Amino acid sequence: MSTPNEHDEDMSSLFDIDGDSLPTLDLTKELEGLGAAPDQQPNMPLTSERARYRIKCVLGHGSAGTVYLGEVIEQKPSSEPIPDMVALKVMDYKGDEPSESHRSEISLMKGVKHPNVVQLYDWGIDGKALFSVLHYCEQGSLLRRVLREGPLSAETAKRLLREMLEALVVTHRLGILHLDIKPGNVLIAEDGRFLLTDFGISRSLFQKDSHRITGTPAFMPPEQARGENIKLDARSDLFALGAMLWYCITGDFSHKELSQREAIRLRERTTLPKLEDRVSDDYKDLAGLVDTLLAFDQRRRPGSAAEVLLALDKIDPHTKDRAEEWEHISKRGTRLDREWRVKLRGQIADPVLRELLKRWGKFYRLRLYNNGELICDEEEHSYEVYILLHGQVEVHRHGKLLAVESREGEILGEVAALTGTQRTARLQARGEVVLASLNGAELEQASRIMPALAVRLMKGLATRFAERDMIGPV
Repeated sequence: MSTPNEHDEDMSSLFDIDGDSLPTLDLTKELEGLGAAPDQQPNMPLTSERARYRIKCVLGHGSAGTVYLGEVIEQKPSSEPIPDMVALKVMDYKGDEPSESHRSEISLMKGVKHPNVVQLYDWGIDGKALFSVLHYCEQGSLLRRVLREGPLSAETAKRLLREMLEALVVTHRLGILHLDIKPGNVLIAEDGRFLLTDFGISRSLFQKDSHRITGTPAFMPPEQARGENIKLDARSDLFALGAMLWYCITGDFSHKELSQREAIRLRERTTLPKLEDRVSDDYKDLAGLVDTLLAFDQRRRPGSAAEVLLALDKIDPHTKDRAEEWEHISKRGTRLDREWRVKLRGQIADPVLRELLKRWGKFYRLRLYNNGELICDEEEHSYEVYILLHGQVEVHRHGKLLAVESREGEILGEVAALTGTQRTARLQARGEVVLASLNGAELEQASRIMPALAVRLMKGLATRFAERDMIGPV
């Protein structure tokens, strides 16, 4: 496999190696324990501070515990009543109390409130059982539906993608990576909503740990298969989401004689075949978007779930206005010619900026804006960070000119990129302006490795808050 040449004169070109095609993996393990069946069950009701629960039967098994169908037999008065039937996820532990890893899933889920994330009603410790009380979905998982009814239609697949992206916008904004998105971890609610569940191997975005590999090989991105946990970010979950769509659209769950170790070794260096080559015209637009999520190199994937939602609006607009907005955003600025790139290389003096471009310049988009040209507009949906390489940028809010940025290396537009929210300011070129643009995940990765960039980012954010009178005058 070839690697990017860091001396390539075209700093704005992208890495074009997508990796070899990955054979369809054996998903038979995903089918184990899908139906309710007798099993070793706690021989007593489970009791929390809020309620007591009777176990009815087994719903499924996972690496972190067993999920049972439970019935509420006693409930203390509460502002949020618990439904009569629930799912009980029971995790046994050794020692005197649950470990941090046992408590992690409950801790993360307590902070997530979203219509497309399975609701956590309650939790408790009873004897040697740590358990969580979750919304019970009688229709079961997405995996069960695809196996029973066949591949998803184009419209259902688009809805699945949209609802999972909306769930990820919230979880990623909270700094939570799921890391095990797959059809077995998406449930179907009574009203047809898709619900993301099982945060058993989730982690905080900047968590540091060993190179231990966790997840499901058929859906994990290459960086996860390689155990490169420092590289895991929003784009890792987006790859898994793309892989889930790939399997649910093709319906290809055929058996391959691959062990877990063999599957991980394959995923270290490969990605799934292009979905566009395997589907009918009804899926073409959606397949193209899914294929961007499945890029072998994470630098070629979109940088946030919000960014993918914007692209989804182009092919499946919720409103005509959003589709038109997307078209206008994508046409701004022009690509730099060779003369400009040579000029910039001799002109840039900022050591942090030079180091940034030396390490990652080949993957960032370089754009030229002419005098008065709009870079981004207030309240629009666009999620790129801009780094000023040449010229001056006007910053407007509510029709008022707030500042004129001219310092080489100034970071602009970071709030929308890092939070997946609407723009809070209008940026406009004053004279000729050259900007390097990157997505939120790219900025996070660069900030982890380059502390000086992280400090600059924090200073910039502090200045923005000061300008908005959120922390008073500096």
